[in-house]
Amino acid sequence: MQRWIPFAAAAVGLAALATVSVAVLATRRWQLATEDLIGRLNSASAGMPDQPRVVSFAALATLPPPVERYFRSVLCDGQRYVRSARIVQTGRFNMKSGGEDWHEYDATQFYHVDPPGYVWDACIRMVPFLDVRVRDAYAARQGAMRGAVLGIVDVVNEHDRPELDEGALQRYLAEAAMFPTALLPEQGVRWTPIDETRAAASLT
Repeated sequence: MQRWIPFAAAAVGLAALATVSVAVLATRRWQLATEDLIGRLNSASAGMPDQPRVVSFAALATLPPPVERYFRSVLCDGQRYVRSARIVQTGRFNMKSGGEDWHEYDATQFYHVDPPGYVWDACIRMVPFLDVRVRDAYAARQGAMRGAVLGIVDVVNEHDRPELDEGALQRYLAEAAMFPTALLPEQGVRWTPIDETRAAASLT
C-alpha cells in the first residue's frame, strides 16, 4: 500500500502544477485583453492637438451659476486640461444586490477624456485561491462588461447593447468629477440650468 504513496503525491503535485499553469495563462490572457482595450482608448485620441488646453475662468461666466461656482472651487485659472487619468482602488465589493456579501478587491481604472472612455479592471477575492476578474469598459463608443472566475469561467459577458453603451457613458460622466476639466463645455458636456443651486449635465 505504501508504495503507491509516491505516485499519489506525484499525481497531486502534477495536478497542482497544471492548475497553477492554467491560472497563470488565464491571467495573462486577461491582461492582454485589458491592454487591447486601453490601446483602443489611446488610438481613439490619436491625432488630437498637441497644444494643451488651459482653463479660463473668464469663459465660465456663460455657465449656470452653480456650475460656475463648482469649477471655480475645484479648478485653477490657467491649469491644463486633463487628457487621461489612471486611478488605483482598493476596497470591498458587495456581490449581492439585495443583501450583504462583501469581498475585498483591487482595481485599476484608466480614463481618456477626448473622446470619453475608460477601462476598469478589478480582481475580487471570493475565497482563498478563487478570484473573480471583472472588467468594465467604454471604448470607441461601445460599452462592455465581463466577469469571470479566475478569468476563465464567465459569470457575465455583455457587449453590443445600446443600453450598455448608455450606462457606461453615464458611469464615465459621473466619475469625471475626479478629473473635473473633463466636465467643461469644451469637452462636450452640456450644462442646463435648473435653479440657483442645481444644473443638469448631459453628454452624448
